[in-house]
Amino acid sequence: MGRGEEGNVGGIGTALPPLIAARLEHFSRLLGAAQTRRVSLSPLVLRRPVEELLARRKSLFSEWRAAEQPFGYTIGFARGLRPTPHTPQGRKVAGEFDIIQVNGRICLLVSSAPMETEVHGPRHLARRAYPLATRPLLGSEDLVRIVSRLATQRGWAPLCADAIGYDRHTGEFRRDMKHQPVADAFREMAEQGRQMHQMRVLFQDEATRQALLAVVNRYGRATVYRGDVTLAASHLVLAVATEASDRWRRLSVNRARDPGQQTVVQLGFPADTFATSQDTMALCSAVRRGVGLNVTTVHLNPYLNAQVLDYLTGQSVELVVLDDRTVSLIPRCAESSDAMQRVVALIFRFFGEGEVRVAPVLHTS
Repeated sequence: MGRGEEGNVGGIGTALPPLIAARLEHFSRLLGAAQTRRVSLSPLVLRRPVEELLARRKSLFSEWRAAEQPFGYTIGFARGLRPTPHTPQGRKVAGEFDIIQVNGRICLLVSSAPMETEVHGPRHLARRAYPLATRPLLGSEDLVRIVSRLATQRGWAPLCADAIGYDRHTGEFRRDMKHQPVADAFREMAEQGRQMHQMRVLFQDEATRQALLAVVNRYGRATVYRGDVTLAASHLVLAVATEASDRWRRLSVNRARDPGQQTVVQLGFPADTFATSQDTMALCSAVRRGVGLNVTTVHLNPYLNAQVLDYLTGQSVELVVLDDRTVSLIPRCAESSDAMQRVVALIFRFFGEGEVRVAPVLHTS
């Protein structure tokens, strides 16, 4: 499969194309020879060709060099940072990373640079890629399932050594550094009303040796500290990206010409989630945290009706809550799928995770 072609890549048990596998093996060798301490892998789901992403986002950096490679591109960059009390003249962060084009839908940003360089390089690009590309987002339970699936397939025991979860009511994160099985860490967070967002997972083999050590989160990003980078890419990072991409396709709900044929995205939550106006205000606040999103509240009590405008795409979505457990998202322009997916991801990220379904617009209560 050539670069840019579609293919079933990234699923459990699916081999990567040779050129991509060879490049990832290069990073495994760096890690194994202690020439780097970490390798980070960040997936992006492409909405436009990767060449357009490179051309339109190079302005994020003061210096930018894109060298075409058989697997994609190697990016050299520099970014000037603002002055601080410790660096009154400001300073510059520079480095390089790879953009590996897995297929026509998904690419990987791969870096063996130190944390600061990664944050101001590939991670900065990933955060600012929308609407040309989006970061995939899965629910806590799905992330744990993918981690556990890899462990089961390999006969490993997955231990969670460090977990970060966000409180569903306050949005504040809490950290749990207790060593315990991944399933127990997830269960404990759920009992505390937290969403598992990130965890440091130690995969142990039958001899209790560290077969793989990685930090993974709901965006599919993984930082590998020990083990096979190719394995982490295919069975963790690309597994999340592929599943999230397939799932978000269901949210491609646009405005229908015939009102009787209109569909709506509904998010189902536990009873009493929206029992008060403070609850619906918290929902709007979660959506407002998105860059370039404006939320105008039309009605708040006893029901919520708000208009969400995405300045980055010009798309708009109506946000409606008519009962204590259901959020309805209704497209308000001919093409609204990007904004729709983004609003859902923000709600899940900062407010809470719900069940997603598509239903006729008349059935919103």
